[in-house]
Amino acid sequence: MQCSSYPCKRYSKPSKVDSFITYKNVISDFNKLNNIGIERFQDELNRKVQILEFLIKNYNDGKKKNFYCISVNLLNLPDLEEIMERINKDIRKLDLDIIGKTGLIIGLIESIAKKNNIELKLRK
Repeated sequence: MQCSSYPCKRYSKPSKVDSFITYKNVISDFNKLNNIGIERFQDELNRKVQILEFLIKNYNDGKKKNFYCISVNLLNLPDLEEIMERINKDIRKLDLDIIGKTGLIIGLIESIAKKNNIELKLRK
């Protein structure tokens, strides 16, 4: 069932605090969905899930799961694709342990977030 108004009253004023995931992009995500349609939006979400699963499976030093969840939620797909390209082209080939590679990936994510004025933290 769809709401009779857009955005739904429940989401017209998103929370200024976060729980286990951030609500910072609720309105912009609704607007994007409205503009590009559900199929394209779902395709983007599916690709983001693939990226998140890859990062957690391959570059989680035991402490980065939440960081990756927030990052994938807040960064746009082209930036995430750039991160994946850099991982596959450069970072994967380095002779470093998981902690070293994870550190490089975190730095890359933080650099792209900073360039886009995105704070990768939950709001309390």
